[in-house]
Amino acid sequence: MGLTADATHAQSVSQHNYDYGRQMALAGYVTYAIDWLGFGERDSRGKPHDQAKYGGRDACNVNYLCATMLGTTMLALNCHDASRATDFVCDQAFVDPDRLGVMGLSLGGTMTTWMALTDERFKAIDNICYAGPWYDIAYRTYNVCGSQVTPGIHALVDVHDLHGLLAPRSLLIEAGVQDSCFQIDHSLRHYDAVRNIYKAAGAADRLDLDQFPGEHAWGGNKSRAFFAEHLNADW
Repeated sequence: MGLTADATHAQSVSQHNYDYGRQMALAGYVTYAIDWLGFGERDSRGKPHDQAKYGGRDACNVNYLCATMLGTTMLALNCHDASRATDFVCDQAFVDPDRLGVMGLSLGGTMTTWMALTDERFKAIDNICYAGPWYDIAYRTYNVCGSQVTPGIHALVDVHDLHGLLAPRSLLIEAGVQDSCFQIDHSLRHYDAVRNIYKAAGAADRLDLDQFPGEHAWGGNKSRAFFAEHLNADW
């Protein structure tokens, strides 16, 4: 049925099409969703003994600070967890481990990017509302948190470089025209840069854009056909 905590949450899910995992399952895809650190059952703010400690603080940033004391980051820990969850899924008799796709929105888009970068089992990638240069994302709009960064990343690569590294695997980038988090002009500059990399890699036909009217949401216009085409490809 998808995750809805209350009527207000259910309305938000419906308005922004957030239950894309449920919808993909209904379309016939085997799906699994991960509670990232600080979310769902792994969000300590929902536990009575931890509510007072957080005091309204962002769980992503608190967990990031805790991770740095261990010499790592939330991003690294989440990538590890994603890979182990995928190991389990691939062991199921009803799953074809050679035809895996990954999709996610916002932080889910961050994790979609890094799951695909660190695990080449994913053949098709649907990145939703996570596209734009680091400078615009982090320094102009402050749209960044501890769950999405690793020290020194901006000195090495930009976000379009990360997506370009996915070539020649198939990549769908979704961008909301009214997205207030990842603004459309930032996203389109990002897409142009990724397109240049895919062309140079000889994989221009494996990159697509869904520029949809709407806010920070799942457009849902191309995902089903995208996965149907590229997860059935024999390349």
